[in-house]
Amino acid sequence: MKIEEMFLSVREEDDHDYEAWAFDCAPDKLAQLVQQGIKQATASFYDGEDQLPKVGTISIILSSTGEPVCAIRTQSITILPFSKVTKEMAKIEGEGDGSLKYWRKVHRIYFQEEAEKRGLQFRENMRIVFETFELCEPKN
Repeated sequence: MKIEEMFLSVREEDDHDYEAWAFDCAPDKLAQLVQQGIKQATASFYDGEDQLPKVGTISIILSSTGEPVCAIRTQSITILPFSKVTKEMAKIEGEGDGSLKYWRKVHRIYFQEEAEKRGLQFRENMRIVFETFELCEPKN
């Protein structure tokens, strides 16, 4: 299925646009977790200037080769300090063993790299965007 076809298969009457993107790290593995319904959230760097995802937006998740894997709809957006991510948030992100300890370990590395790319230094109180979503395609 092509990207546009996937969007058309999940769109509702008031949906006019979508985003198509791949995860920065391990895009195939993370897309598979979303497709299986295990990964229901994601976290991203936020410096106050980034455009935030919008609730209700449809995203087509791509593989590392740019092929559409699945479609999601954003359910909620929370901006919070890295240090305030909860065990419940870590669990619905669906990575590793689902623990907060694992989440902090791998995301600290990711956010350190993201901060460095922007000429910043990682801090425990730096803000992140925590996005929850529902799987739209394939339908379970």
